Amino acid sequence: MARIDYYYYPLSPFTYLAGTRLEQVAAKHGAEVTYKPFNLMQVFKETGTAPLAERHESRKAYRLAEIDRIARMNGMEVNVQPAHFPTNPVPASSAVIMAQKAGGGDLAALAHGLLRACWAEEKDIAQDDVVGD
Repeated sequence: MARIDYYYYPLSPFTYLAGTRLEQVAAKHGAEVTYKPFNLMQVFKETGTAPLAERHESRKAYRLAEIDRIARMNGMEVNVQPAHFPTNPVPASSAVIMAQKAGGGDLAALAHGLLRACWAEEKDIAQDDVVGD
């Protein structure tokens, strides 16, 4: 069976906005998705990309407009400035890793549920009770 390694950051609005299209393509072609949570902020640091807080105001405004535009285009709910962003991604990432190791269940639903919790439901995915739900 083919495998797709999906490098997944549970705080990315663009990962949220991608929805489940990757999983749909994988299913269509008989491929398995392996979720690989990673620290996007570390990648930014190592590649010289400024963190959001340090970006020029015009870039921040454009990012928010893009998030809103993509959400509307896909008929998705989004809060472009969620109450709990940024937050600690480790609890959500750990949940995805542990669920994947345990096997069974709907891993895509977990991964996307965590994204939706942050970007549409105003929940803090750094909290154990939110991750548990």
